[in-house]
Amino acid sequence: MFFATRKPSLALAALRDAQDLETIFVLDAEPARGWERVFDALPFLAFDRDSVPFGLLYDAMNAYRAYPDLLIEAKAEVW
Repeated sequence: MFFATRKPSLALAALRDAQDLETIFVLDAEPARGWERVFDALPFLAFDRDSVPFGLLYDAMNAYRAYPDLLIEAKAEVW
């Protein structure tokens, strides 16, 4: 089962407290404050390359360069 959220605090709490679920952090054009901490925890990361600004997408790709299997590209409407 998966748990998907755009809120960094929920993603971090799910990673800590709900280890029976796979956590997906959905990166959008204007992520909530604290999104950088989520990258350090390495949950699945969902993004829409057409809606996320290049600089933010670049930061995400750098953080996940060793873990490409954790990246999920999908249109924003899916989430």
